[in-house]
Amino acid sequence: MKISIVICTRNRADSLARALDSICRAAQTWTMPWELVIVDNGSTDHTADVASSLARETSYQIRLVHEPRVGVSQAKNRGIREATGEWLAFTDDDCLVTPGWLPAIHRGFQEAGSVGVIAGRTELWDPTLFPHCVRTSIIEAEYRWPTGPEFMAGNNIALPARVFSIVGGFDERLGPGTRAYSSEDGDLVYRVLKAGFVGQYLPDALVYHDHRRSVDDLRVIRRNYAVGNGAFLMKHILGGDLYALKMAYWGLRGLIVDGSHSETMLPDRKTVIRALLAGAGIRFLHL
Repeated sequence: MKISIVICTRNRADSLARALDSICRAAQTWTMPWELVIVDNGSTDHTADVASSLARETSYQIRLVHEPRVGVSQAKNRGIREATGEWLAFTDDDCLVTPGWLPAIHRGFQEAGSVGVIAGRTELWDPTLFPHCVRTSIIEAEYRWPTGPEFMAGNNIALPARVFSIVGGFDERLGPGTRAYSSEDGDLVYRVLKAGFVGQYLPDALVYHDHRRSVDDLRVIRRNYAVGNGAFLMKHILGGDLYALKMAYWGLRGLIVDGSHSETMLPDRKTVIRALLAGAGIRFLHL
């Protein structure tokens, strides 16, 4: 049963090279059929050279495709259309996979037919960096709707190909390259759970996030994540989803009343509140 690894990238050739090297090293122990689909989302650096060189120098099944419409959701949907595997595993161009990553995903899908999404563990490559897009629990768990997508990090998820014919692909009004900036992955996982599939968290499906971002970078990125979260919640609230309304209420209450968002986190909670409301407004006005 073949697995398609999908990596979308734009103007991060050096980071992509490290990610691809980690895949080739890990693949030396893999026994299941797999392919790698690299989606170049309009890069102007030497991304194409990095991918083409790897394809020439290895015997692995590696394909580079170009998606000229700028946007992560557009690129991921192109990857879905190009993939030929029964399962699709998504990781990012700034992540380093481990030898156990793909085998754990393979076992997860084989052992549980109702699983619609597997989320793996993401640790920091450099532990001195600020935690960003990580999920570090070492406890395996299952998730069913109603629940939010917080158990996953979008840089380490896998889904059966058939799921996309049921719930659709990534929402192209969400994610980097749109007014909403993010949440395309959380929205997809949420829709998969709402469709009745099981979400599974597998800590053995481990990747490392080699983000190399400064604190100032992360302040902007996390503000953008809050915008995307507001847009994601408003999308489902407008669709009559009472659980999404409940998530929005408790999220805002935690920020406003409980002060559960520490002022030492990035960005400060006032900025997060404004960003959430901005994202909700963006989705409301651009239905």
